[in-house]
Amino acid sequence: MKKGIGGGDLAGLGGMIAAAFVVPMLAGLGVDSLGHTGPLFFLVGLDVGVQREIVSGYERCQRFL
Repeated sequence: MKKGIGGGDLAGLGGMIAAAFVVPMLAGLGVDSLGHTGPLFFLVGLDVGVQREIVSGYERCQRFL
């Protein structure tokens, strides 16, 4: 019997989503400000965050599918 999604699972998923997007974007902003490269590394960080979230979100929710 499968267990449903609880509040702790949803809170953990929300924290994971926030970290997956915020950390790479902030790192990209830091590299952009040091190298004066404009939004290049910000966009790279955003892309990395999106890809990481897709994979980790799927892995985390796979047990509920």
